[in-house]
Amino acid sequence: MALDIPELRSLSGALRHFARYPSPRILAAQVLLAATVRLSYPEWSGGDLWILILIVLYWPLQEWFIHIRLLHLRPFNIGKRRIDPIVARMHRYHHRNPWEIPTVFLHWTVPAALFPVQLLFWFWVTPTAALAWSGILWFSAAALFYEWAHYFTHTPYQPSSRYFSAVQRNHRNHHFHNERRWHSFTAPILDEWLGTGGHPSQVPRSKTCMTLGIEEDVGTDTRPAFPDA
Repeated sequence: MALDIPELRSLSGALRHFARYPSPRILAAQVLLAATVRLSYPEWSGGDLWILILIVLYWPLQEWFIHIRLLHLRPFNIGKRRIDPIVARMHRYHHRNPWEIPTVFLHWTVPAALFPVQLLFWFWVTPTAALAWSGILWFSAAALFYEWAHYFTHTPYQPSSRYFSAVQRNHRNHHFHNERRWHSFTAPILDEWLGTGGHPSQVPRSKTCMTLGIEEDVGTDTRPAFPDA
């Protein structure tokens, strides 16, 4: 459990532990690759800045939407077939075991599989290779930052900045106060704007934070294939 790992109580220790997992390593490699290739092009323009601005605006909306609509998706039936996506099952396990560090990360296959999709997308929507690599760089950096933001909220590390303290406080409220609130990570203010925030004193405490209301999971705590360090 994260609370039993002394290394995680300091920023340097938390960073070292973070770097042991496959997903952060893959994303860091993508950022390094994209930065190296992008710097090989001499031209810089306002387009590079606009791509960065668009990703900064888009990313929090994406993570909020995926969290609330996909990760918290309840099983349902289509005819006789039960639909219960693996990502939703993994997320329910994560809620039942919030201090199990491997459960906070994307499976390594996700960033690995999405990288070629990124290549195709950015080379399709941008007019130059330089701008395409800017898009790949900023988007990969956003994904890496998201992994860090989720990870450190599940460690005993206490951030000193107001921003990171808000990220940690909101996500812990999501896990231990009401799972239907506080879905954003990198932009805590987004929950206030979208009606999923609020002060804990004004939000009813939920009894289903750990099960997400899927009681059939209780007692069948089979661990999905989370990545180990």
